Amino acid sequence: MATLADWLPAGQGFAWRNGTPVTDIPSMGKAMAADPDVLSCIVTREWNYAMSRGDVVNDLATVTSVVTQPLVTYFTSNGMSIKSLLQNIFTSTDFVSF
Repeated sequence: MATLADWLPAGQGFAWRNGTPVTDIPSMGKAMAADPDVLSCIVTREWNYAMSRGDVVNDLATVTSVVTQPLVTYFTSNGMSIKSLLQNIFTSTDFVSF
């Protein structure tokens, strides 16, 4: 059986990022939801999906923040709903004009 000592030095706790400690999976989810980089990554991945582009993580298919920032704002102000975000992207001028 694996133990924490297999992965962490003695006395070291869990953290989302350096300096952002977490105690369990729910607190990790809260830390991730509060991280602007995670929100931007989610929006970029959905944008790339809708536009049939590569993945931002695997293919380094980045999208400028001029495009993603309004969508990040929309995403966070609508309860972080992926369905709502995709609907917004699929009905955007950028999508329907091609």
